[in-house]
Amino acid sequence: MALSKKVLIITFISLLSLTSFNVKAQTTKEIDSVILKMIHESYDENLDFDKIIRESFEIIKKSESLNYEEGIVVGNMFVADVLAKQGEYKKSLEYIKKIKKFSKYLSENPTDDFNLLILQYENCHNLGLNSLAQQYFKKAEKVGLKVKHEGLKAANLFNLYTSYDIIGKDQKSIYHYLNRARKLFDIEKYKEIASYKQDKILLNISFGNYFLKKDNKDSTKFYYELSLKLLKKEKDDYLGVYAHKGLSKLYEQQNNIAKALEHRLKSIEMLGDNPSSIEDVLDAYLSTSKIYDKLGDNKNEKYYRDLYTVLNDSIEKNKSKARDFTVIHLLEEQKQEIEKTKSTSSKLQIIILIVVLIISILGYFKFRNYNQRRKDETQSLLKDIEEYEEKLEKNNIESQVFLLEKREAGYNDLIDLGKKNHPNFYNYFKELYPSLHEKLIEIDPNLQLSELILCAYLYLDFTTKEIAIYTFKSFRTIQNRKYTLRKKLNVPTSEDIYVWMKML
Repeated sequence: MALSKKVLIITFISLLSLTSFNVKAQTTKEIDSVILKMIHESYDENLDFDKIIRESFEIIKKSESLNYEEGIVVGNMFVADVLAKQGEYKKSLEYIKKIKKFSKYLSENPTDDFNLLILQYENCHNLGLNSLAQQYFKKAEKVGLKVKHEGLKAANLFNLYTSYDIIGKDQKSIYHYLNRARKLFDIEKYKEIASYKQDKILLNISFGNYFLKKDNKDSTKFYYELSLKLLKKEKDDYLGVYAHKGLSKLYEQQNNIAKALEHRLKSIEMLGDNPSSIEDVLDAYLSTSKIYDKLGDNKNEKYYRDLYTVLNDSIEKNKSKARDFTVIHLLEEQKQEIEKTKSTSSKLQIIILIVVLIISILGYFKFRNYNQRRKDETQSLLKDIEEYEEKLEKNNIESQVFLLEKREAGYNDLIDLGKKNHPNFYNYFKELYPSLHEKLIEIDPNLQLSELILCAYLYLDFTTKEIAIYTFKSFRTIQNRKYTLRKKLNVPTSEDIYVWMKML
């Protein structure tokens, strides 16, 4: 059946079944209720893509008749999302282009703007345009933070953060975003969002994916199996696709090919007749083919390889067209932005020129009368400044001399107190070298007074023998205390402790 005929038949059927479709919407409120119903249905594991397309077109049609921008944007968003999931990337991008025309609406509605950016981010990733995908990721995060409803904001950011591993190569960054996603569950309003329980399961799968890449087998298995356990309670199979896929890869790494095949086939079974993403199907066919190859099962290896090849060839053609479309569209956007900037810049330049001209004319007349008076005042001021600087320099020199003399006298007094093992030795040391005391306490807040006193002796260059004599301790005791002090302050064995103290 030709595609155009199929579309006509679908449209005709949808018109006959408007009572079940419930889109006899003549008000925006009725359109909103249909959109809300579709959003809730999107969490169903058995998605009916044809139904979503039909309902979306009806939403767009009704919204256009009412000039209802939100309905037009969301309807087109549903269509673009379904087309992307079916591998029709070029068509998806065409609907995205339609949505972008409502730039004012998007700027005022961060939730829809965020969803559009996410859709572009995922499309670019699937088309292999990872650099562009990263740009959309950053834009989406910025817009996502503007969403006012705390629960919705948390759900949006969760989806973004847990998807970072598809474009992120740095494992530290991936782990960073996963932890940010985990903290979102502390937000009470998040519990009101329909996807809350599914998201908690998805977080465990995401951690399983992370530890799989880190080759941490125990943690990988723990998170995947925990996900499957939680999925049984929720009676939701589709997320199990990703948990079984991860376990299959884990067992393949452990060379347990039979177990790897078992989980891979389970994931294919869970994909069902209406998979939420054509990319999941491609990945499943290719991985299963490779597993059968390792088992030496040529028949099944060829079967799944052929399935993969046929589907991949079809999608690659779409991807190629979509990449060209994306590049052309980006160039158009950049051209429009440049022209907009030029236009704004030209207007701004004219305004600035007029303002400058007016200020210049007014300034000229004022300046002519003001200039002579200002010269006299300037000469007088320069003379005052010169006299003040001479006085300041003289005071500065006297002050520095006084401080040096005071420091030298204080240093000599401190040495004398140290030689006498005076009780006020360390208190006086703190007055002269307060920053050193603070740094020592910062390194180890539990330093004893006796250890701080030893630090003071070392800083003042007293030898081990001199410290032993002045503190009435044996040479061996001081050596042992220096060794203990090294360990507490983490002084490297290769470094001279006297030099280390001076460098603090």
